[in-house]
Amino acid sequence: MDKTARHLFAALLMMPAWAWPAVDLAAVTERYCTECHNTQDWAGGLDLSSLDPGHVGQHAAEWEKVVLKLRSGMMPPPGNERPSQQDTRAVLQALEQQLDAASGAHAAPPALHRLNRREYANAIRDLFGLEVDVTGLLPQDDASEGFDNVAAGLGISPALVQGYVSASMKLARLAIGDLTTPETTATYQAPVMQAQDRRLDGLPLGSRGGMRIVHYFPVDAEYGFNVRAQFGGGGFGGGG
Repeated sequence: MDKTARHLFAALLMMPAWAWPAVDLAAVTERYCTECHNTQDWAGGLDLSSLDPGHVGQHAAEWEKVVLKLRSGMMPPPGNERPSQQDTRAVLQALEQQLDAASGAHAAPPALHRLNRREYANAIRDLFGLEVDVTGLLPQDDASEGFDNVAAGLGISPALVQGYVSASMKLARLAIGDLTTPETTATYQAPVMQAQDRRLDGLPLGSRGGMRIVHYFPVDAEYGFNVRAQFGGGGFGGGG
């Protein structure tokens, strides 16, 4: 199969389900698959001869392997008789519909849980564009089997609720701005040994040297900047 044919085949596989024809899944499986995937040959450690294509959900793991191989074009293997592209699409539709229906029937509904610290920080970033470190604002989350986002392990206590309320008040002032914020000065200094003859991470491609600074400005106001650049001879140049 040349490159153009492979791309066409991949595009056809992504056609919407309503455009795919119906297929006799049992007949296609028997014709193209069970000659190798049976209890005697056991090709790939998979026996399809004893599985019922009408009840795919009962053996979801095995049929998931079939879907993966068909999607990648690896089965049937080169040299063996292969179904047409139309039949392949129809087989995939039939298998995936049954697998989706089976997974939905057995999947437990997601349990509601509070946001852990990482999720809370991500929510603040998405809502307000603030990159905040909440480790000092919220207590550490309890882990369940190594995961800190499991509903059963994310308990709620009065002290924890108070912590979230306190954190929200501080973050609200950051997001909205606090006009009572006093005038402050922040100094950022590039490391003395930092290379200035090549592009640095975070800076535009093609640039050389410099430094990248991320600073939060608490309110809309006039800010003054003073830049001092060190030259090769050890002198400094000033700017306002």
